[in-house]
Amino acid sequence: MQKQVSFVLPGLVSFEKDDIFDCHVLSVSADMMNNLVQGKWIQISPIKNSLQFPQDELIYKIIFAPMKPFKTVLDLLISKKTGGRWK
Repeated sequence: MQKQVSFVLPGLVSFEKDDIFDCHVLSVSADMMNNLVQGKWIQISPIKNSLQFPQDELIYKIIFAPMKPFKTVLDLLISKKTGGRWK
């Protein structure tokens, strides 16, 4: 499955135009973590990882291709190198 997802960051009031935002998997069940973290089953690529104004969107391409069907819950974390985290 390949999908493009957009995020608006609630509570963001100040940032620099050259701030880069990263998105990665924060938590998932322990048995799935190795495959997810190593990029085997999920890949997150930035399409637009900087903002022009506080209500602007970040856009990422997510490719999810597990080798077997499974159910799990995971959290994505968006972070700003100069400080700030959104879950």
